Amino acid sequence: MRYQRWQAKARSQLSTGNPNVVKMLTTLVPPQGQFPDFLTPTAGSTLTLSAALETVAATPLDRLGRDLGIVFHGRSAPGWVDELAAGQTAPMRTLIDAMAQYQQQTLAGLRNQIDDVVHADRALRARQVLDGGVEGLLTSLPAPIRWTAPILHTEYSCERDLYLNGRGLTLIPSYFCYQRPIMLADPGLPPVLVYPATGTNHPSSDLEGLSALLGRTRAQALGSVRVPCSTSELAKRLNTSIGTASKHATALRRAGLLTSTRHGPTVVHALTSVGEALINRARNPEPVIEGRRVLS
Repeated sequence: MRYQRWQAKARSQLSTGNPNVVKMLTTLVPPQGQFPDFLTPTAGSTLTLSAALETVAATPLDRLGRDLGIVFHGRSAPGWVDELAAGQTAPMRTLIDAMAQYQQQTLAGLRNQIDDVVHADRALRARQVLDGGVEGLLTSLPAPIRWTAPILHTEYSCERDLYLNGRGLTLIPSYFCYQRPIMLADPGLPPVLVYPATGTNHPSSDLEGLSALLGRTRAQALGSVRVPCSTSELAKRLNTSIGTASKHATALRRAGLLTSTRHGPTVVHALTSVGEALINRARNPEPVIEGRRVLS
């Protein structure tokens, strides 16, 4: 099971913390069924955690009532949910603290792995668009999603039709999305489809052969940009400063092993064909031939 090791560690960490954190979050986000849309801000993919939590805390009163009404339709809600829906500050403050604690206890150590998988999936989708346009992207999305123009079908927890009516559809790869994609509960919000990310992370332990050639940190830097990333993301992966990460990227770029492309204020680094070939050779070295004997 993909998440078995993470689940065991997360349970252990949560068991030593405040039990109200788990109880509150699982009440709002049950194992099956809808959960409040305000917990996932539309601009969440471009927000830091602290900024996202501030957006959640600033949810308008009418949105709170609507979202919680959808989630708890047909089932009883504890008193604090009614207080939250009424806009009282105490339960909202408790909710924000619970989300922050949950992230710190269960996700902080997994951040780089999550980023690698999601970024790899985005790079794959970008190539699909370049090779086959939007049609190529939609036909290549992972099962159970299937494209039969002009309808995008998928298995879902309930029977549901979502009409775009001229609106765009935002596709969001998710590390933790399992089996079925999910959508926002409110059809009036900007349409979103969250699907299981199919990218794979690339551990650097298989690049030890490059350390003697490039140095350990620079070899790790080269391995890290197999999934394109910004300078700040590279710094996080290397556990170093942005300035140091930039120096490593500059050296690798001058050697022709990576490219650096500016997108607004961000510089994105990616492997060149030479860099990719060097990594592949390090991972799969050719055997040494000595006379008629092959030494592997």
